[in-house]
Amino acid sequence: MSPRSIASSGFPQLASAGNLWLWLPQARLTVMTGDPDRLRAGVEGSILAPNGAEPVDPFLTQPDRAELSGRPALELRGLVRWRSAGRDGEFGIGGHLGWVGPDSVRRTSRAIGGSAVVPLGARGELRGELFRGQVLAGLGGGGIGQNLVNLEPVETTGGWIQGVVFPAAAVELGLSAGFDDPEDSTIAPSGRLRNAVVAANLTWRPAPLVVGLEYRRIATRFRGATAATIGHHLALALGVEF
Repeated sequence: MSPRSIASSGFPQLASAGNLWLWLPQARLTVMTGDPDRLRAGVEGSILAPNGAEPVDPFLTQPDRAELSGRPALELRGLVRWRSAGRDGEFGIGGHLGWVGPDSVRRTSRAIGGSAVVPLGARGELRGELFRGQVLAGLGGGGIGQNLVNLEPVETTGGWIQGVVFPAAAVELGLSAGFDDPEDSTIAPSGRLRNAVVAANLTWRPAPLVVGLEYRRIATRFRGATAATIGHHLALALGVEF
C-alpha cells in the first residue's frame, strides 16, 4: 500500500520517509473468508526477490548484498477488509524477514508494521502505515537508504499518513506526511539521522486522460549538521487510462 499519487510511481510518494514499498518481483498468496459486501478476514503471504538497494555498474552488473545471501525475502500479514459508503477499507498487521550478505557476514533484515485504509464517507479516506525494523533499504529506502554501518544493522522507525478527498467524480486531492527516523547510535558519522516529507497532490481524470500535479517538501537531518537540509520537488504527470 502507498499514498495515492500518479506523479510518483517508480519510487512511490514518501519513499525513504516511512513508506516501505518498492517494485519487486514476488509471488503472493491471499486467502480471504467472509461476505465480500460486508466484512472479510484473511491471511496473505509473499516471497520477494532479494534487494539490497545498492547501485550497480550499468555495463558490469554484480549481485548486491541481498542477492549474495542466496535467499528470497518472506512476508506474512493478517488483514480485514470491509466496505463503507461504497468505498473499500482495510486494516492489516504483518512482518518482513530477509537477509543481506553471504554466509560469513550475513545480517537479518526484519520489520513489523501495520497499515490501514479507513473510508470517511463517500468522498474521503484516511490511509497510513507504521513500522519498526532494521536493514530495510531494499524496501523503498527504509532507514533512509542505510542498511549496515561497519556490518552492523541500522535500526529504524517510520510511518506515513495521507488524507484524501474526492470533491467530484474526476477530481482527487491528497495531503500526506511521512518520516523515517533511524536509531542515532547505529548511524555513520556522516549518515542521515532523520528524513521527513510533506506532500500535496491533485489528480484530475477527464477520461481517458489523467493529469497529476504534486508538490513535496523534503527535510533531511545529517549527523554533525546544525540544521536539516531542505529540498522542494514539483512534478507534473500526464497519462492515458484504458
